[in-house]
Order: sequence, then C-alpha cells, then structure tokens
Amino acid sequence: MTVEVLEKLLGSDWAQVLNKRIRDRIVEGRPSSPIVLPVSKAAFPKVLCLDMMHWVALSRAHYGIMDPTVEAIASLKAIRSAIASGRLIVPILATNISEAAEHPDKDRRVRLAQFMVDLSGNLSMLNPQVVENQEIIRAVEKHFNIDRTATSIRPSIVHWGMNAAAIGRPVNPRTNNPFEAMVIRELSNEPEMSVASLVAAIDFETIEKMRAREEASLGLMEDARGTDGHLSRVERWSAAMYHCLIDPTFKYSQMIHAILAGRGVSLADYRDLVSNHDKRLRLIDDFTQLYIKTMLFYERDRSGKERYQANDFKDGTFLGQAIGYANIVVTEKRWAHHAKTTRIGEKYSTTVLGSLRSLAENLILEHCLVL
Repeated sequence: MTVEVLEKLLGSDWAQVLNKRIRDRIVEGRPSSPIVLPVSKAAFPKVLCLDMMHWVALSRAHYGIMDPTVEAIASLKAIRSAIASGRLIVPILATNISEAAEHPDKDRRVRLAQFMVDLSGNLSMLNPQVVENQEIIRAVEKHFNIDRTATSIRPSIVHWGMNAAAIGRPVNPRTNNPFEAMVIRELSNEPEMSVASLVAAIDFETIEKMRAREEASLGLMEDARGTDGHLSRVERWSAAMYHCLIDPTFKYSQMIHAILAGRGVSLADYRDLVSNHDKRLRLIDDFTQLYIKTMLFYERDRSGKERYQANDFKDGTFLGQAIGYANIVVTEKRWAHHAKTTRIGEKYSTTVLGSLRSLAENLILEHCLVL
C-alpha cells in the first residue's frame, strides 16, 4: 500500500500523517502488539459481542441522534467504564463489518464505522471461517489421539485492526523489502484504515448478490424443516453431520481426510469413528461454532411457526462465534430465547441477552464494573 493509495482513501494530509506515524513507531521498536485473551472465561479481560442492531443503538446514544433509548445511553456509559478499567473488550466481528457497509447513506456509514472502531479500540475477532478450520483440526487431532496438547483457540482470536475479521490473515505486501512490508502490514490495521474498510467493506452489487443467495437458500431450509423437523436437536445434528463427514464431496469430509492423511491415520479408522453414534457426537460437538449455530437453528425449527429470515445466516455465524468465545452476547430477542431454551450459553459459560436493558447489571456480575 503506497502513500498514493492512502491519499485516495483518506486524503493527502491524513495519508502523510499516518505514514509517518507508522514508520516512526517501527523505528522506535513499538509495532502493534498481539492481543492475548485468557483461556478461561473467568479471567480478564472479559469479551462483549454485539449484534449489529445494538451497535447502531449505541452509536445513536453516542451521537445523541434519532432518539437514543435510555438503556442504550446507560449501556454505553457502562461499557466505556468497563473498558477503561481494563476488564472488558468489545471486538468487531466479521458479520458486523459486512452489515456496517450495507446502509446506502455514506454519512451514516462513516459515523457508525468511526464509533465502532473507537469503542472497540480497533479490535476485531478472527474470521469465523478461519476459526472453524482451527476447531476442526483440533477436534480431529483430539479424537484420533494425534495431539492431546493442542492449545486453545481463544487466546489468539482477538486482533488489532480489521484484517483479522475481514480476511482472516495479515495483508500480503508486494515487496521484498522487510521494512516496507512491516510498514504496509501496520498501516493496513491502523484505526483510520479500519474505518475506511467498514465504510466500504462490500460494494452494493455484492451485497445484493449475497442477499439473493440467502433468499434462495430459505426454501431449502424450509424443506429440511418439513423432512426432519420432528426429530430432536441431537438426532438432527448427528444425522446431518454423518452425511457431511462421510460423503467425499462435502468440504468437512475433504478437509478431515486431508488432515488424517497428513498424520498417518487410515480412512478405515475414520469411517469406524464416524459410523459410531456416540464417538461421532463427541467429535462434532467440538466443532464449536457449527455446533452452536446448528443447535439454535434446530431450536428455531421446533416450533414450526417462526419463519426463516434472510439475516438468519449472518445471525447464525455471529452467534456461533460470539457464544463460543465471548462472555456476554447481546443479540435479538428471539435468538436470546432460543439460547435460553437450548441452554447453549450455559454450555459455553456465556450470558446471552436479548436487549441492552440488563447489560450494565451483567457487566457488574462479570466484575467488569467496579462499584
């Protein structure tokens, strides 16, 4: 990324300031440091994840526009106090990034993006697809006795800048100069660049295509509800994943075959484990994000009354990661209800709220607010 590219994104004055700031920081030996979360959710800092509707509510409270609610104003004050104490972080997730870019009014997108980057401290959570791959690798190594000492994913799931959430890796500088490569990587994660990426994360043509794919998938999901919606959540989970794991055309089967082949595990041993109901359940229950998302979707199906919504796909991805790795999650009321019914939050030591109303109280319970 050259100064010329920065000038197009941020303007010439900001580009020069940002470029100098990064170079001085590197020369002084102060490049951005990795964020390390504790393995245990009982330790600090605690993690709060917000559904997009609540980011918007808090943004309105911050700017004092569009009649902010009393609970949003109180929650924002509590969040800021908890962050200032060093006991809480509020990272941005990949789903937050895509939704932040959807509003057609650019001024609103800029305001929201600036608020999100400021409140998050420019922190984001690793792209859920990357996390899912890591979860599967660790689950396979665990259940085939390949590596019982695999480290937890949680300590490395939060990063400085938006590249972690957006693309799941550092940028790849097109230069052979190590110093220039470091400058480019640092620049790509600076707060100003994070705001720019949130404002223009996805173009509207891509957004429309994504919505069309989501709408087309709703019919398939309704068909599945009619076919096996009468089964228990566990029965549906086990049966659905059996086909995904045994059919070589599915990505999970292909990925696991590659992992096992590289570690000398025979295909026969794999088939034996997958064919055993109890062993299969223990394996796939370690696919944390997929497990959480699927259990919530299956609970939604059980009533037979709740209609699918296109945003369910984003919601499922958000909730799978947030419930799996955060301490508190604020989402829609219906998902909070499903989380309560399934007790999925208890399983992962996560509080799932359906509004901002009791957030301050829960921050006190998590010892993030010192009274």
